[in-house]
Amino acid sequence: MSTVTNTELTSHSPRYDGLDALRGCAVVLMIAFHMSYDLNYFGLAQFELYTHPFWLHARTFIVTLFVTIAGASLYYANKQGIG
Repeated sequence: MSTVTNTELTSHSPRYDGLDALRGCAVVLMIAFHMSYDLNYFGLAQFELYTHPFWLHARTFIVTLFVTIAGASLYYANKQGIG
């Protein structure tokens, strides 16, 4: 059985720091949105999630960010011959 080292993994497929940073921001935004939704659902806070423009735009921005990052990740993976 052969073992794969971290050096072999990272040398084969380079990481894109900007894409990783955007992915991290998207995750933080999604957690914040879902936490706000849960607080509203359980009556611990009052947010107008379905009517206030801030929440409507935030929701759209987060989903768009996730889909864009997924597309960019697929593009770069395909470009490197992965998958």
